[in-house]
Amino acid sequence: MKNQAPSRKRPPKTLLGMPPILKDLLPLMLGVFSGEARAILPLSQSPFGEFLRQSRLTPWLYRQVTQHGWEDYLTTDLLKDLRQDYILELMAASRQEQEIYKVIGALVQAGITLILLKGADLRLRLYGDPAVRPMRDLDLLIAFEDLDRAQQALIDLGYRIYPTYKELRPGFRQRAGNAIHYVPPPDSHLLVDLHWEIAVILDFYRLPYAFLRQKAIPLQYQGLPVYVLSPEHTLIHLCLHLYHHFPLVTQTLDLALALVSLPVDWAKFLKEAARFKCQRPVYLMLQEVAPLLPQAPPPEVMASLARYRPSFMERAVLHRRLGSLTLGIPWGRKTGA
Repeated sequence: MKNQAPSRKRPPKTLLGMPPILKDLLPLMLGVFSGEARAILPLSQSPFGEFLRQSRLTPWLYRQVTQHGWEDYLTTDLLKDLRQDYILELMAASRQEQEIYKVIGALVQAGITLILLKGADLRLRLYGDPAVRPMRDLDLLIAFEDLDRAQQALIDLGYRIYPTYKELRPGFRQRAGNAIHYVPPPDSHLLVDLHWEIAVILDFYRLPYAFLRQKAIPLQYQGLPVYVLSPEHTLIHLCLHLYHHFPLVTQTLDLALALVSLPVDWAKFLKEAARFKCQRPVYLMLQEVAPLLPQAPPPEVMASLARYRPSFMERAVLHRRLGSLTLGIPWGRKTGA
């Protein structure tokens, strides 16, 4: 066994207040990601080890250990436990990849252009291994005019609309919502969410498909043509998604890895955040992670976002306790061209 790493200083308190365990955990995880061997030992011990296991991120830890050749830092029993966690997630991910291929293949065959969102994209683009980034559903973004064909393709595969939507009037979800959720057939396990618009934080912030598609990046998914969001739109989406789920560790790590891995054009990033009128939640999430990442985002970017002044209604939506009272208000927010 090698010596334990020295403790790190805790970053300063931020606006929303990241939980202490995550505030201490995330720098260690980023240190491991960057190749710092001294960060591995405290990550594998309580309370961090149990926290990672509850978050299904011990496979990520195992992959980092084996990639960097750090096996000697851990006991034999601990390494065995981490390996077992990784194998289980690898088996689950293998099944998921087969299901994803089947769904994407059917949609492509139907002539639908789709954009991978969240885990379906990040587990490969940021993590490099689907087994180390847990995912419960497949999020896909398509054009609204392709929705009927996409639904039929899923129905032909045995997917059915999530039961809670069955009592809605025909066409209501398409007119009022931004996504439809599908449960898989008996031989599959992965839920599918068809989005025709990204609408987050009580649907106040909306990122239309047409704008996102203009900047999307073409990609081959197991030989099938798909798209992923541009680095700037990915970062914006992760900030908005994290605000909704804050402070879950997986979503926080997603954002941190995007900041240190993606080739973000910060001028374009600020322009797109202004286009979608989402500077405030983006700033709040970057403010949580920025103290842990000295080199990203640049101070001038944070200063620009901080100058934005939200309206009273926007502040109400973003309020951690009062925001739910605004649910159902027809915002009618327009996105700039």
